[in-house]
Formats: sequence, structure tokens, C-alpha cells
Amino acid sequence: MAWQLDFSSEFATPSIEFINPPDNYFVLGMSVGFPVNPGAVPTSGRLEEPWEKPFVDVFPMPGLNAVSERFKNLVEQFEPGMHQFFPFMIEHRDGTLIDEKLYIFNCAVGVDAIIFRKHQPVWQTYEFDPPTLFAGMLEKFELSCPAIGEHHIWCGETVAPRSLFVSDAFYSAVKHNKIRGLRGRHREELDDPWTEAEIAPLIEWNSKRH
Repeated sequence: MAWQLDFSSEFATPSIEFINPPDNYFVLGMSVGFPVNPGAVPTSGRLEEPWEKPFVDVFPMPGLNAVSERFKNLVEQFEPGMHQFFPFMIEHRDGTLIDEKLYIFNCAVGVDAIIFRKHQPVWQTYEFDPPTLFAGMLEKFELSCPAIGEHHIWCGETVAPRSLFVSDAFYSAVKHNKIRGLRGRHREELDDPWTEAEIAPLIEWNSKRH
């Protein structure tokens, strides 16, 4: 089994204002599936409102995420050195630093594993831009087990590139270690291989442009 991870709405999370962020900083969301330049992400932020509660292990910031040392250690336990963790400091409104190690996380692995077997994919076409899957189709896919292979943490590549997926083993560890702040949705894995036929409209569009 595989799981798709999103931010959970179950927990309260702080509002963060970035301090001197890079111009046009890289919007990672949950992750993007490839390495990014460390200089393109903010390094610190300020609480917009008083906050005395402990942070959950994973929470959203504007266009980005923040994760705890516990989450980082769990990722490194499964896939050491494969993903990016950018140190991130948060301060109170009076400028005092919060004494907690936090990071901006980026899964740096992208895998083409999304397949459609129970539903026919519907693509939206445009005159000048590449076709994209109709938004509703991103709730109706399966995953190719051979394509996933031994990966424990990955993003979609060609399709759903900012969607974060994890193995059943990793998700079980998240639950066992009581990592808070994530919502998991089960995604069915099939033994069918992923082929370029899954993205035929994109390939056809690209062939006409070259």
C-alpha cells in the first residue's frame, strides 16, 4: 500500500511572516520532487500572533512547510541523504527566538507512478500550454508498484508533481511515532508497470512543438 500525505486540518497551526525572504522564493508546498537551491527558500520567520503551544511536527507556512527534528530523523532513517532539510528559525513578535529545531522539507525524488485503471483519465487541452489532467482525476488514480520500486518517500513527476507519497512502512512509522500534522490517504498499488501511454496527450503536445 502507498499513502498520499497532506497537511492535516485537525491541529491548530501558527501564522508565520517570513523575515527578509529571497525575492520570488521557491514555493515548495509539501515538496516538489527535485532538489532546489538552498538560497531560494526563507531561513527565518516571525509569529504574527502570540503562540505558546508546542508546534506539531509538520505544519504549513505561506507556500512552504515546516517540519520538526523528529520528522527529519524519521525521513533520514528510511532514506538517508536523499531529501532536503533547510534549517528554519522562528521568533516571537519581540524578537526572541523559539528554542526548537525546525526545517523546511523538500522531498527531492520524483517518480512517474500514477496510472489509471478504474477510470478513464480526462485531459484539459489548451491552445498554447501543455495539456493537464482534469482536477477531479487526481482523486481517481492508482499507483504502479513496479515504478515505485524501493522508494519510501517520493513526489509525482510528470503528473501531480507537488503531491507527496510514502510507502506503507513509512506511514506506519509516522503513526507509531505519533508524528502530528499530517493527513494520509490510502492509494491503491497495482502490479501494472507505468508506461508513457499514461501521459500520451503530453507527449503528443510536445512532439508538435519540436
